[in-house]
Amino acid sequence: MEKSASGLSGLPFLRILIPAVVGILTAMVCYVPLAVAASCCAVAVACAWIFRRGVPGQIYAWLAVALFFFTMSEVRRPESSLPAGRRIVFEAEVLETPTVRGRWRATTARVSWWRYAEELDGSSEWNYSDRDTASGPKGLDWQRVEEKVLLSVDTTYRLRLGDRLLVRGWFNPLVSFSAATTDDDSAVKNDSDGESYVRLMHRRGVFGRVYVTPGNLLDTLAAETHSPSLFFARLQSRAVERLARLHLAPDEYGVAAAMTLGDRRFIGSDLREAYARSGAAHLLAVSGLHVGMVFVLINLFLWLLPAFPRGHVAKNLAAILLIWLYAALTGLSPSVVRAALMFSFAQVALAASTGRSALNILLASAVVMLAINPNYAGDVSFQLSYAAVLAILLFYSPLYRWGRTRSRLWNVVWGVTAVGLVAMLGTAPLVSYWFGRFPLVGVVINPAVVLMAHVVVMGGLLWVVCPIGWLAPLFGGVISTAARWQNEMVVWAAAQSWASAGGRLPLWGVLTIYAFYIVLAVVLHRRKREKSLSLPV
Repeated sequence: MEKSASGLSGLPFLRILIPAVVGILTAMVCYVPLAVAASCCAVAVACAWIFRRGVPGQIYAWLAVALFFFTMSEVRRPESSLPAGRRIVFEAEVLETPTVRGRWRATTARVSWWRYAEELDGSSEWNYSDRDTASGPKGLDWQRVEEKVLLSVDTTYRLRLGDRLLVRGWFNPLVSFSAATTDDDSAVKNDSDGESYVRLMHRRGVFGRVYVTPGNLLDTLAAETHSPSLFFARLQSRAVERLARLHLAPDEYGVAAAMTLGDRRFIGSDLREAYARSGAAHLLAVSGLHVGMVFVLINLFLWLLPAFPRGHVAKNLAAILLIWLYAALTGLSPSVVRAALMFSFAQVALAASTGRSALNILLASAVVMLAINPNYAGDVSFQLSYAAVLAILLFYSPLYRWGRTRSRLWNVVWGVTAVGLVAMLGTAPLVSYWFGRFPLVGVVINPAVVLMAHVVVMGGLLWVVCPIGWLAPLFGGVISTAARWQNEMVVWAAAQSWASAGGRLPLWGVLTIYAFYIVLAVVLHRRKREKSLSLPV
């Protein structure tokens, strides 16, 4: 029994993930026609079946997995079809709630139709209202695409999620970072040549930027009323309105809305920069920490269901549904999807009442996410999320045992500190590689700000779910105090001269450090296993 639980045999999803990552990385550096890749994958699957009882069968199985993910990478390879350096007319649907930055409302939009603008100059027959949504606009010149762009719209226009715009403008390829970026990319802009930012956006399927001014906006089109994204945007808007009933101070409300509901519009630029400099910016983007709180809250609310017939099944199905509802409500970013998948697997494991491994659950969520979209592997938020959670799973227990004492109060403080420390060390190489700097002060303030974040998020969610009027002063006071203390600690930390250290690790340095982490994890696991086997029966 011990033997089967050790090594790779105890981590079945790791045996899938290793060749999967190899296949994805290979697709990043070389190109093979899709038909050839798919044919090779089919041959490998056939060979794995024919030789399934021997070592060659295992080798072919690994090869089949690698080739499958290689093929999926080719299928999902982001490519731009919009022409650079030419004026075009296009339809764009707003995909994210716009954020005001200077004279622009910055957001991401999806282009669905386009044609060259020169063909319409001087013509009165370009009327887009003749468009047939089933087969496309009338005429052979309109082209159907599915491509994302960064959209910067003049603030004279009101812009909401779901709006569709007809624009005549220039498609500007991303060749370096620009003034307006998404919130989680603010640190990437420090890259002197902009290559990190461009690679990141290309992995997300964004290849260019379009500026919309009063001179090039041709028309506004009715929103797709049955769009799922629009439905969840309205749901999020109602939740944000409920949170606003607590009448929090601007900075406190901005932080509470960002951490609870994923709406970062209300955070000032100075406070946003303070969070980035202090290493606490991850608190403002909904991720595994926040989904984990929701997971706990849901199971607490549904604890009575198993007392009813088939209540156990109903509880777990409802929990998974609510986890994904929260993920959709906050924007379905890669980190949120990863966390929702992980906690969905955890809920299934709880339902089965079997021995479960948190590491296996995490690896299973990674395999599923990469199978859906291999481009997640190159996304910085995906990498940081998995690096942090893996570090906690592998190194938290040994570090906690090392510092544990007989004092319960110290053990609580040390436990929170240890979580922050291992997460910081786990993500440090990636932070240095992507952002060119590493926050040092985060080690000092992390235990306190994470504690405050728990109060803000759980209090905010409870209020959104149960907005009982006479409880508003209580919820408002608790959330306001926790958010204010959190902001004050972050601002103080960001003001310190030693808040962060500069320096960018090369790729080989990042790989070397993670190789050391893997060796250290294996050594610690073997020592723990040897100690457990040496105990007297």
